[in-house]
Amino acid sequence: MFLYMLIFLAYHSSRWIQRSKRLKFQIVNVVFTVLVLGPQFYVIGRPKSSRYCSQPLLSNLSASIALSFIAAGFSVIFTVIDPVPQSLWAALHVFGLLTCGHGLCTTVLTLTAASCVRNRLKYYN
Repeated sequence: MFLYMLIFLAYHSSRWIQRSKRLKFQIVNVVFTVLVLGPQFYVIGRPKSSRYCSQPLLSNLSASIALSFIAAGFSVIFTVIDPVPQSLWAALHVFGLLTCGHGLCTTVLTLTAASCVRNRLKYYN
């Protein structure tokens, strides 16, 4: 739901700015995208991340990266198009349901990955 909130905030924040001056807002949008995607790429790029846990946490992280790219696209589209068509709003709400489901899956996977902490400590010691 965090990504859905970012899109929603980008849309409403961009409406306060005149259409001709939204380029600066697009630059801020790119900075937020980098801030969201940067840590995810750092974790997935580490060579030891997938070795010590049987939970599909890296698959979940890959899905999170894909959803982050989709959210970046939505935020750009929503700040450029004025007025936004109803079909795009419907797609955004479907995306919101997907991110809600992904958040629930992330919560469940994280709560059931307690054994991964013990394995990680054995792996590094």
